Amino acid sequence: MLNPKYSKQGLTTEMQLAAQNYLVDAFALYAASVISAATIIRSVFGAILPLAGQPMYD
Repeated sequence: MLNPKYSKQGLTTEMQLAAQNYLVDAFALYAASVISAATIIRSVFGAILPLAGQPMYD
């Protein structure tokens, strides 16, 4: 079985956790707000980028 660290999901999760750890360390007093803002931004990009994908290939 392949180590999950080397799979796409493992690398994505690792990068996401590293970004969250950085944000929590950088803004310790407002950690919950920073994590929620990062989640909202990631969700908005996750919803908009697939809509913009087709025009990029045309």
